[in-house]
Amino acid sequence: MSNATDTSKIDRLTGLSPNAVAIPKKLLLDLTSLHLPLDNLEGMAIGPRLPDGSHSLLLVSDDNFRPEQVTQFLLFQLNGLG
Repeated sequence: MSNATDTSKIDRLTGLSPNAVAIPKKLLLDLTSLHLPLDNLEGMAIGPRLPDGSHSLLLVSDDNFRPEQVTQFLLFQLNGLG
């Protein structure tokens, strides 16, 4: 896994020790590879497990009550997360 600092029981990260180790970033998806018109994506959540046991990821945008924008829900299957 990772040698990252366990922050699950820390109320505030303000003033966290300078020796704290962050989780390394990993690109899961380059949204430009979808070749979809994307607009105003502003929400992201790990969703329920899918029938095969894999994790799901949900992205959402809203139309801001403007006719030139769209509401979108994008659901993805995440592989290799355990």
